[in-house]
Amino acid sequence: MTKIFLSLAALFTLAFSFSSCKKSEVFGGIEPNTNRVIAEFTDAENGSIVTLEFAPDIVEVDLTELRLGTRSRTEEPVHVKVTVNPALVSKYNDDNGTAYVAASAAGFSLAQDLYTLKQNERSVMIRAAVRPSALLGKSYAIGLSIAEMDKGEISSVAKNVIVFISIKNKYDGIYTLKGYAELPGTAFTGAFSLNCAQDLAVTTSGNNSVYLDPGQPLFSNGSFVFISNLLPDFTFDNNNKITAVNARTGSLGFIFPYDASYNSRYDPATKTIYVKYGIAPAGSGRYVIDTLTYCKPR
Repeated sequence: MTKIFLSLAALFTLAFSFSSCKKSEVFGGIEPNTNRVIAEFTDAENGSIVTLEFAPDIVEVDLTELRLGTRSRTEEPVHVKVTVNPALVSKYNDDNGTAYVAASAAGFSLAQDLYTLKQNERSVMIRAAVRPSALLGKSYAIGLSIAEMDKGEISSVAKNVIVFISIKNKYDGIYTLKGYAELPGTAFTGAFSLNCAQDLAVTTSGNNSVYLDPGQPLFSNGSFVFISNLLPDFTFDNNNKITAVNARTGSLGFIFPYDASYNSRYDPATKTIYVKYGIAPAGSGRYVIDTLTYCKPR
């Protein structure tokens, strides 16, 4: 089945590296003075991922690990300063074609910026106070850099790291989809389906709400297509009933409930979302039925 996009979705990739213009002389393929004191981020090469449950209040979490290099030896404590570096997020986007947003002070703050490393305490976690409710609706990341150290040297290849932030509620994940749409007078009427490999994301938008990312797929010439102005957001009550289908920015309006006899809900036993909603204007006869089944974490 051919997958067609009419709306753009960010492509995520976690493999990256940061280079430096600092040169090093190597003789015989062996770096001299391998016991020298070097500070680095353990996760510099691939970045780290922090996944949090949605919460309105601030929570303190580990972002990533700061350490002495594997062969570093020191008899005295080493003090290292870490700073937030939003430019790293922009560079990562430029290099990888992604659209991460650098988390702002409204979403997080470092618990501290000065850390101590010792021979017998060679690593420490960089911690932050994070407000999950302020990091919704976009893909957020935090760039960190080693800015200073009082002894030794900052690693030329592992002095920067990106921390990817993912906020989730219990409905969040990658889902399969079987659906049917009725759009009179259009080519989008009919049944459609997506499997797990096609990465339809059901993404947290609030404590009890999620949206389809990149949007609602519809039937198209034997396959499916994402429609860029059909952007539903589903709200659940404490009994997992869907109580509203709201339109995200740039979307056509929705009608809910459209069919009072249809039980729009989330089944926690099977991790399946059932929903039927209409597409404005009222009386147009346009509606969508989605059956979304969880297959893996987002």
